[in-house]
Formats: sequence, C-alpha cells, structure tokens
Amino acid sequence: MFSVGLNYNFLNHHKSQNLPEYLSLNFAINIISKKVMENEKLLVKKGFLPYVLKYPENIDVDNKDDFMFAENIYRKLSL
Repeated sequence: MFSVGLNYNFLNHHKSQNLPEYLSLNFAINIISKKVMENEKLLVKKGFLPYVLKYPENIDVDNKDDFMFAENIYRKLSL
C-alpha cells in the first residue's frame, strides 16, 4: 500500500517541467516601506515588480551539499 500525500496521486502525477511557473519570494532583497508592512501586514503589494533570477543564479543553498554544488557551478562559470 502506498501513502498518498495531500494533493498528490502516486499513480497520476504531473511532470514538473509541465507545471505552470510560479513566483516566490526568496528574501534576498525586498524593497517595501515599513509603513505598508506595519499597516497592511504585507510583504508584496499589488503591482509589485519581480526580478526573476535564472539558473544558475537561482540555486537555493540550504545545506553544505547545496553550497558545494553551487560553488562548483560558480567555479566552472568563472573559467
């Protein structure tokens, strides 16, 4: 028997490359007034202008292995 997570069907799953693109904050930099954050409790207002990072700049480093991978990519691109 298979454990099925919420919103996931093991026998009928979508290929990740076919999913729609989503934007998400990475908190590298956010420019927003303190007043908006305090009054409206928002980090993103309607009409925001995202700056989309492409590969390899968008590599997410969460642990030592991720860092080593990103470092290797950086070294190869710096040659």
